[in-house]
Amino acid sequence: MRLFRWLLRLLPTDFRSDFATEMEEVFDEQRTDARRRGGRTALVRLWARTLLDIGRAVRREHLDDLRRDASYALRMMRRSPGFVVTAVLSLGLGIGANSAVFSLIDAVWLRTLPVGSPEELVLVRRSGGQTIKPNSNITRPQYDHLRDNSALLQDICFFSNSVPVSVTVHGVSERVEAQQVSGTFFETLAVGAWLGRTLTRDDDLVTGASPVAVISEAYWRRRFARDPAVVGRAVVINATTFTIVGVMPPGFSGVILGARPDLFVPWATRGAMPFGREGNSGDGPLPSILARLQSGVSTQRAAAELTNLLQRAVATENTSPVAPEQRARLMDRRVELSSASHGITRLRSELSTPLGMLMAVVALVLLVACGNVAGLLLARASARAPELALRLAQGATRQRVVRQLLTESLFLALAGGLFGVCLASWSLTFLEALTASGNRPLQLDVRLDAHLIMFAGAVSVASALLFGLVPALQASSSDLTALMKRHPGRGGGTGLLRWGNTLVVAQVALSMTLLVVAGLFLRTFQELGRVDTGFARDRIVLVSTDPRLVGYDRERIPAIYEELLRRLRQLPGIASVSLGRQGLVSGGGTSGSVYIEGRAPLQGEHDLVNGSKGLELNAPVFSEVSADYFKTLEIPILRGRGFQPTDDARAPRVAVVNETFARYYFGDQNPIGHRFGGSVEGSNTIEIVGVARDIKYHSMREPVPRAYYRPYLQDPGAWRETTFQIRTAAEATELVASVRRAIASVDPRLPVYNVTSLSDQIEASLHQEQTTATLTSLFGILALVLASVGLYGLLSYAVSQRTGEIGVRMALGAAAADVLRLVIGRGMWLVALGISAGVLLALLATRLLVSQLYGVTPTDPATFMIVALILLSVALTACVLPARRAARIDPVRALRAE
Repeated sequence: MRLFRWLLRLLPTDFRSDFATEMEEVFDEQRTDARRRGGRTALVRLWARTLLDIGRAVRREHLDDLRRDASYALRMMRRSPGFVVTAVLSLGLGIGANSAVFSLIDAVWLRTLPVGSPEELVLVRRSGGQTIKPNSNITRPQYDHLRDNSALLQDICFFSNSVPVSVTVHGVSERVEAQQVSGTFFETLAVGAWLGRTLTRDDDLVTGASPVAVISEAYWRRRFARDPAVVGRAVVINATTFTIVGVMPPGFSGVILGARPDLFVPWATRGAMPFGREGNSGDGPLPSILARLQSGVSTQRAAAELTNLLQRAVATENTSPVAPEQRARLMDRRVELSSASHGITRLRSELSTPLGMLMAVVALVLLVACGNVAGLLLARASARAPELALRLAQGATRQRVVRQLLTESLFLALAGGLFGVCLASWSLTFLEALTASGNRPLQLDVRLDAHLIMFAGAVSVASALLFGLVPALQASSSDLTALMKRHPGRGGGTGLLRWGNTLVVAQVALSMTLLVVAGLFLRTFQELGRVDTGFARDRIVLVSTDPRLVGYDRERIPAIYEELLRRLRQLPGIASVSLGRQGLVSGGGTSGSVYIEGRAPLQGEHDLVNGSKGLELNAPVFSEVSADYFKTLEIPILRGRGFQPTDDARAPRVAVVNETFARYYFGDQNPIGHRFGGSVEGSNTIEIVGVARDIKYHSMREPVPRAYYRPYLQDPGAWRETTFQIRTAAEATELVASVRRAIASVDPRLPVYNVTSLSDQIEASLHQEQTTATLTSLFGILALVLASVGLYGLLSYAVSQRTGEIGVRMALGAAAADVLRLVIGRGMWLVALGISAGVLLALLATRLLVSQLYGVTPTDPATFMIVALILLSVALTACVLPARRAARIDPVRALRAE
């Protein structure tokens, strides 16, 4: 019988209370009869039949209960459309904000690559050396040895980072991103082509004639309008004709998270066009190596095998001029394998702080929304007190009533979740555009998928428990007398009011915290916008080009740059034109070690240090510029001279340094005439001829680095991407078309890109700060609105509860002003408590934001004061309407109702 009683516990409580005793008696009689008639066989049959019957009853009775609860909840929701709309809107805004931010987290951390069995992919690196990037430190012969001899790898491939190339289609050139990959790249990833074919091992053998390329679906859609005949079409990439052989499926963008190459070309074709340093690496280390493990093979076992293979390859290499000491160091290095199932990127570490902060902000917004709905449910529970009391009086258990109320809360939460998913889906395009803009655009794949829907569902269920449990417990009090006293207009309900007061104070405190955070980020954005850049930013147009992309070699590039400068200067409305290899405040920059003649380097002067992009060389940055660079940008020369047209390849090598450079290396001495170089042996090769004013280099936030400038005609290494700075006499944007025509008149194949004004480029450099300030402000305002609605709802409920009391007060002589003071004073007292708690909470929260702020302290008194005033003003408005309603109460009618 003990087992039978335990099985009965699976049935609903109401069903057990009605039928459990009778079922036990019947089962006991059947058991006695079975023992008497058939012994053990009959007992086994009885138990089997009983288990089957109870299983069917459990399913039927629970489903019936759920069906009744759901039907009743829907009827109750139809009777209160205003309440339902308010609750669903509040929850939808909170859940939608959380879902939208979760889509970013999913894209960066959680989603696996859209390839076959991504869990089998690993990134292969050899330990040791300056592994600041996922470079393999493995040469091509060593890679071939691993590929041919490993028994634990299914396949192995290598690939480079995306690089800019010039693509000409039907005579129109544009700059796109291309990635060089080995012929086994797509085979290793186990991904096929959407149209045509992918690259194969045979494409690794093509080094000159008839090279091929595979394009992404996004590029096919954007450039070829989904033309299926694109396969077999010839395009010119960097002055070399390629044949498109395939289109990759939608959503596939390689294995580097945050990058979306438009083209994939075989590594073997790198000699046909200049791809930059990686393309000219020859037999040096391969950029990145990816492998697919055999099914069931652990990374430790595969790493041990690859280490042995690599050591064997190094030991048998007899063609490489490696010194014995270096060979010994190479033999000590081991192979490291790390999972590549989620793609390869440094974004995870870079975005961990901003995304974590954003997720915390939207979580607070959801808490405020839940507090708002909980307050509404508490007020509603008072109106439903007679109904609940009647159900309890008729024998319904408290558990049964709580379950019914939680079912109603769950329906509200699911409706809010559905609305939130719609809001999140609508905002994904905005988020994708937001991450893809600025100086460092991120190509993140944010979309509505199963992950986002599951997250929204989980948040909805958690929200239902959060805002529904306490009101349900309060509303289902077993004290029927107290429950009846909650009837509107009869006083009572102080327990509900206490909970409501607590919720309002919590909402105001959370809103205060969010608004302070938003205010600090707004102040940071404003302070960065006021930073003195050191150069003139108005009426400057920036235009970039790279003659190497269309086949220009070093001998021809100086001539075309000079011709471009000459044509641009001839344009009407142009005041001055210059060129510089590095963009201003664009996030880029080149640095290199500097040795001053007659001065020993300080300790740590050339070390790798933590910078904005990870480990960076602690060395001066430099830029190659034309003679008019300082004049065009109005950068003052403080000492000596700027550059002259005669500072060309035949003249002595000269440099202009900035103030920070001069102060660091020479202190109070005059640096003019001193010499430096890039090595100890060549420390006397460059003469300092001038000192320029400090300007912002990489970003507005970073301190001014040590920097120097070189005449671009004196440095053959400067023949890379170049940006022209064009100062205009009129509005800068009006001359963009004529600038493009002038460049095309020199060579129509030249790609023209990054056309923008210097002011816009500076604004783009503040994109992240602007985005953070905008999003946190939006969420802070949302929390403020929700908290105000909660305060308004609570005061309206309190007025309805105290109608009789207010009527008595007015009958005894209280004026309308006294009633206004009473209601508003009560609301503002709660707001004052919430602001006090919010100040303490904000002081704790803002300590975590120190690294994200600029020009403002985390305890900025002005920000705290302004936010408190905003909260008081909005709360006062929310208090006025219930107070005016209370002041218009007719004492006679109120007393008659009592």
